[in-house]
Amino acid sequence: MFFRRPRLFVTVLTVFTVLVALVAGIAAWKYQQDLKNDTPVEQYGETVVSPAAPVLGEAVRFSITLKCPWHRKPLEAFCAPAEGLREVGKPLIKGGAIGFGYRLWTVTSTVRPFHTGSIGQGEINIDFNRKGEHNQMTAMKVKLPGFDVSAITPDDVRKLAVAPEIQIAELAGRHKYLIAGVIALIILLALGAWVLSRKRVNAAAKLLSPWQMAFVELRDLREAIRNHSMVPEKCMSRLSDVVRVYLEKRFNLRAPQQTTGEFLRDLKCSESPLRQEHRGFLEDFMQSADLVKFAGMPADGELLGKAVDKAEALVSETIPEEEEK
Repeated sequence: MFFRRPRLFVTVLTVFTVLVALVAGIAAWKYQQDLKNDTPVEQYGETVVSPAAPVLGEAVRFSITLKCPWHRKPLEAFCAPAEGLREVGKPLIKGGAIGFGYRLWTVTSTVRPFHTGSIGQGEINIDFNRKGEHNQMTAMKVKLPGFDVSAITPDDVRKLAVAPEIQIAELAGRHKYLIAGVIALIILLALGAWVLSRKRVNAAAKLLSPWQMAFVELRDLREAIRNHSMVPEKCMSRLSDVVRVYLEKRFNLRAPQQTTGEFLRDLKCSESPLRQEHRGFLEDFMQSADLVKFAGMPADGELLGKAVDKAEALVSETIPEEEEK
C-alpha cells in the first residue's frame, strides 16, 4: 500500500525518523543532565530478606535493588554480616530493567546463621564506577536488617538439605590447609621412597665383598674412559679413591684417611700385607694421582687405561685363597 502511495510512505518514514531523533535527543539530554548534576544512586524499595524467619544453618539472602542513572553502575560489593552470621561466597551484582534515565541493579548477598536467637543489623558496602569529573558518590553503605533464627527441630525436613551445605562451606574455607597437607604428604612419601632406595643400595653393597665392589667400580670407570663421559683428571681421582677404599676394606688399612706420604711410609713397613710388586705399583700410582689432583698435570688417557689394568691386577692378586676356590 505504501509503495502505491509514495507520499504516504515518505510522510510515515519522516515522522518515524523525527520521533526516533527526538527520543534520542531527549535521552542524550537526560544523560548529560544527570552527569552534570551528579544524580545520586538511590535504593529502590526495601532490602528483601529471604527467608524472613530462617532456621539454624539455613542460607539467608539479602537482595538490594539500586536505581542508578545511566552513567553509573555498581562494580563490586563487600558484605559485613552481623554477629552470628557467616558470609557464603561474594555478593553478586546483576543488571535489571531499564527506564528513562536510569537502570535497576540488584545486589545479592548470602549469609548463613550459626547460632539461634536475634540477629542484629549488618552492612554491605557497594562501589560504583566514576564517570566524569562531577561524580562525588563512588560508594554507598546499605544496612542489612536483622531477623530471628530458630532452632532446627527433629521434624524439620529442611535440616537434610542444610547439613551438607554447611559441611561443604566449612571444607571450602579450609581448602588451602587441605592442599598444604596433600603437598606435605607427597614430600614425605618421596623422602621415604628415597630413604628406602638408599637402604636397598647400601644393603646390596654390604652383600658384595671388597674385591667384588672394586671390580664393579673399575668396570664402570673403564666404561667412562671408553665413552669419554668423564675427563681423564677426574678418572684418575676416582681411580685413586677406588684403590684406597679397597685397601681399607680388604686389609683394614687407613688408606682413605691418610695422605699419600703417610700411606707410602706404612707400605715400607715389614708388617705390610702387600707384596713388593704391589707396593711399587701403589707408590708410582699414588704419586702420579697427586700430581694430577694437586699440581694440575694432565692425565694421559693411555696411561690411565694401564693404571686401571694394574689396579684390576692388584685386586685379582689379593683375593683370599679361600674365595678363589
